[in-house]
Amino acid sequence: MFRKTDQRSWIKIEVARSKNAPECYHGLREACALPYRTVARWVEAFRAGRNESADLHRTDRPPIPQYQNDIVSALLSINLLWTVRELSVEVCVSQQTAWRVLKNWRVLGRSIAAINKQHHANGILWLPDIWQKAKNFAGDNIEGM
Repeated sequence: MFRKTDQRSWIKIEVARSKNAPECYHGLREACALPYRTVARWVEAFRAGRNESADLHRTDRPPIPQYQNDIVSALLSINLLWTVRELSVEVCVSQQTAWRVLKNWRVLGRSIAAINKQHHANGILWLPDIWQKAKNFAGDNIEGM
């Protein structure tokens, strides 16, 4: 099994010998089972003048603008019972962005009891008891459920 650096070094040598991406791919297909796209990307990088065979730089996610962070924080400080979907619609961001803001704001991972300071979510806290009572009173009628 060849390491990544070995594979990339071989591609670099083949590019120096004026081989194109399909020729490099056919040479590596048997030995390494690399996807064609990967070989083509490295051939292109070496042709463009790249010298080292380390991983290509990947850009990070774009940061969330501060005003969107502030809007979500203000909405959550008023009412913690927003869903991710409601926040994303209200602030006009994707659900993934709303999820990241909630994660950064440390709302995710809290229990309902910690969030339920104004007792708006009492029904959710009582659901296990209600379900247990329903099972006890129903008896044999729900055995197959």
